[in-house]
Amino acid sequence: MKTLTLLMLGAALSQSALAGVATPPPADAASLAAQLDGGRWPADIMRAADACLNHYPNSACASEAARLRPAAARAAAALSAKEVVLYRSAFMDSRLTPDQQSDAHLAALGDARAAVRLAQVYSHGPDASAADLHRHVAWLQYAAQLGDDAASYDLALHYRSSGQPAIAAVYEARATALGYVPPLALDHIRK
Repeated sequence: MKTLTLLMLGAALSQSALAGVATPPPADAASLAAQLDGGRWPADIMRAADACLNHYPNSACASEAARLRPAAARAAAALSAKEVVLYRSAFMDSRLTPDQQSDAHLAALGDARAAVRLAQVYSHGPDASAADLHRHVAWLQYAAQLGDDAASYDLALHYRSSGQPAIAAVYEARATALGYVPPLALDHIRK
């Protein structure tokens, strides 16, 4: 019975959409511009950009939307890669300082270096608490997917030290392909 009710509700909503029921503009151009400038999740930035472009095409918001939407789409594509295990909650972490929140915004626009800085935050803990290794690795995975060579190499080291040489080899090859030159190993034996 519950399924039938849901199907009927869905059909009614579809019919009202087909009947031309106009949806109101999502917000004014200024609030959409604020969402573009402070958004910390690529899908939210893309949604605000689309709303700006569709409802306020001649505004300053539209020019900013046209500039930011491709970057947010690139970030969303990186997040959808199967090896990236980074979720919205990582971008919205309330423990982040204002500078770190700014990095989360930049990372939501595909800035790999901002993602690396956030990975470093979680290697120590965002509020001087215990480190969060899962988030540290997730931010490195995201940065590597965005093309950061050093993040790829750091992941190779992580996976090698955790006994996962096959995954380590993939990230080491990626780091090398991106141009990373690993530091020379130093041994502790005098010759």
